[in-house]
Amino acid sequence: TGYTPGAGSCTISFTSANTHTGTWSIRSTSGGIQEAVIEAGFYGGVDLGCGTIEVYAPIKVSYRVSLAGCGVDSTYLHNNSTTTGVINYTALTPSADQDTFGGATFSGFTIYSGAKTNTAVDTTAADAVYILGTGWNFTMRDVFIRNHTIGVHVVNGWSLTFDNVGARFFRDYGYYVERNLTLGAGTEAGAGAGGDINIQNSYISNVGATGTQTDTGCAARIALWSGFYIDAMRTTATAYGLCL
Repeated sequence: TGYTPGAGSCTISFTSANTHTGTWSIRSTSGGIQEAVIEAGFYGGVDLGCGTIEVYAPIKVSYRVSLAGCGVDSTYLHNNSTTTGVINYTALTPSADQDTFGGATFSGFTIYSGAKTNTAVDTTAADAVYILGTGWNFTMRDVFIRNHTIGVHVVNGWSLTFDNVGARFFRDYGYYVERNLTLGAGTEAGAGAGGDINIQNSYISNVGATGTQTDTGCAARIALWSGFYIDAMRTTATAYGLCL
């Protein structure tokens, strides 16, 4: 209240949804990643930096905003939630015009829940990465995911590439790719549809996993999808490899 532009301080008053006692701090739920994504706007990239970043709510990304870490064993996104994922990418208005949407790249990080040594398949009952209605040429590379119900969940979209994106200690699927015919933006081209996905050089494994895995779980499930290419996917200790 009473904020003056350029002032060194101000007071923010609000009513919280839950009761809190003592002294509490207000901070980013994603180590500043969400704020950087918002600042990037329609086009841009966010450098995640190196080290471990604590995540308490899904990082919402859209348009052509890319995320880049220092590498699988250098940047860690630690999910502190047991019910929500880490990244939620939504193209907002799917379009067949590749000059309008698409082209985002996520690379160079590991997602996990619990401790870094955690082997449980159901620490977080959610999709680690949820991708909805991407435009053309979305790419994810050099990413590793652990301890979530589903590693990567793709719903609708066109021309996606996953290179060296692995998953371990998952309950249901390493990859779940589907088109549901409805999700999407109105009558825009691509709404509710999906096709052309390339998954390559991926390691999907539940070796050493603890917890109860789904009996019908798959390393990769492809449902109602038009056109897919899979090359050099290694799967071990999953109920099924590729499910169509």
